[in-house]
Amino acid sequence: MFTDGITHCKGESKHLVGHVLTGVIIDTQVSVEIVHEQYVELHGVIETVTDRVKMGCEASPGGCVGVDSTYVWEPTKENCPFKLVSKMTGKLQTKEHLFVSSAILGSFNVSQGILPLPATCSDERINLLRTQYHALYMFVGRHALQLSRVIKDVNLEIQTELVEDAVAHLQMRMD
Repeated sequence: MFTDGITHCKGESKHLVGHVLTGVIIDTQVSVEIVHEQYVELHGVIETVTDRVKMGCEASPGGCVGVDSTYVWEPTKENCPFKLVSKMTGKLQTKEHLFVSSAILGSFNVSQGILPLPATCSDERINLLRTQYHALYMFVGRHALQLSRVIKDVNLEIQTELVEDAVAHLQMRMD
């Protein structure tokens, strides 16, 4: 109880072995440990990477209660045709329709129009920017898209184009 700026613990009555005890206070302490964990999804089953614990619930809900632990993750949409390749920092130059990365030697021409992200990927209305690469789109925003990551290597053809563009960008800066 809190009165006049002072906290008072009054306790409550409890029955113990046929007797009534008054003014009983039960002290309970709960410890919560938050640990970053990585997950692997195989055929709709989630497994933690560190402990190799298989979850007893589907991958899509975004969390699962285990025996000793509760796991929470960002839900992904399974039928989304788009995958996250990489996250980059950089600057969008709207006048020139360029995104210049500060993380890699690359710039992306984003003057190719926009593509709405399908509802199978996100409940929000999000537009992707088309780049000069036919299979590569960009999202520029403050929050990260909740898409599953590309696990396999990036297409070598796109990788070659990125390197060639980076060299051309450097040559242009040198001139």
